[in-house]
Amino acid sequence: MSLESIEMELREKIGDLSVSEMDDIPFEDYKEFLDLHKSNQIKIGVQYDGDLVNYFGSKCEVIMHFILVWAPLFISIALIVMAILSSNYIIILGIVLALLGFILSSPFLMKGIGYSIEFLGFIAFIYFCFKNFTAATIIGSYVFSNFFINVAREQCRMIVHETILKSELVFVWLFMRGIINIQ
Repeated sequence: MSLESIEMELREKIGDLSVSEMDDIPFEDYKEFLDLHKSNQIKIGVQYDGDLVNYFGSKCEVIMHFILVWAPLFISIALIVMAILSSNYIIILGIVLALLGFILSSPFLMKGIGYSIEFLGFIAFIYFCFKNFTAATIIGSYVFSNFFINVAREQCRMIVHETILKSELVFVWLFMRGIINIQ
């Protein structure tokens, strides 16, 4: 969907609101927001919402986001197939770690120890690739599930960030919904 059609749809829903009309937005107008952003005086936070990728992203971005978000499931299916084909059923433990990687991808958990766990998991994955393929497969299920979900979150942030810099109406709408915050 093009930005123009999104703006037309938003105008039908909420009217033609601008930054200057909103009391909650801490800027005089949209130009001030753009100037402060350009000079790196503000930071824009984006709350993850996968539907925003579908709404604002290109077809390629939507497909990529779909693959990234469903990667833990694809990894789990691949682990089941590998376990059956190799008759090494310990590989199924990787499903639990893939789920754990998905859960621990939450920004609240990743800020503290999450990145350390991800880094150590990646080092262990590389080490075990040369020593024990089964262990590498199990550890890799955590590492890659976590990584792909984090990439999906970052993709959403980038798409929303790029869109609000192009459209005042989208900026106001997302700010009103609490999807973006300004620091």
